[in-house]
Amino acid sequence: LSGVVCVLLALTKGWVLAVIVLAYFVVVHVIEGDVVGPRIVGKAVGLHPAISIVALIAGTELFGIWGALLAAPLAGVLQAFVKALWAEWREMHPQEFQKAKEQIAAKVEEHVADKPVEPEPQARLLSDSE
Repeated sequence: LSGVVCVLLALTKGWVLAVIVLAYFVVVHVIEGDVVGPRIVGKAVGLHPAISIVALIAGTELFGIWGALLAAPLAGVLQAFVKALWAEWREMHPQEFQKAKEQIAAKVEEHVADKPVEPEPQARLLSDSE
C-alpha cells in the first residue's frame, strides 16, 4: 500500500520517476520476501532458509493466508518431532548404525588396499639443476 502512495506522488513529477519508484519497490519487496524474510524466520524457528521457503509456499497453496502465517512454526514443530523421533530410533537400534560403520570401514579398507601408495618424487629446486 505504501508503494502505491509513493508511485502516485512520483507521478506528479513525471512518469519516468514513477516507473523508477515502482521498480525500486518491486525489487525491495522481492528481496525482503524471498531472501531476508525466510532467513530471519528460519533463524528464529531453527529452519534452513530453503525449508522455510518451501514451507511458506506449501502452506500458502494449501491453506491460503492462514497457511502462510503458520507455515514456519509448523515446519519448526515438525522438524523438532522428526529429530526427536530419529534420536530415539537411533538409541533403540544402535546395532544398525554399528553395522553401517563396519561396512563402510570394510569398503574403505578394501579400496585403499587395492591401490598401493607410492612415495612422490622429490621436487627439484632450480639451484639443484645448475
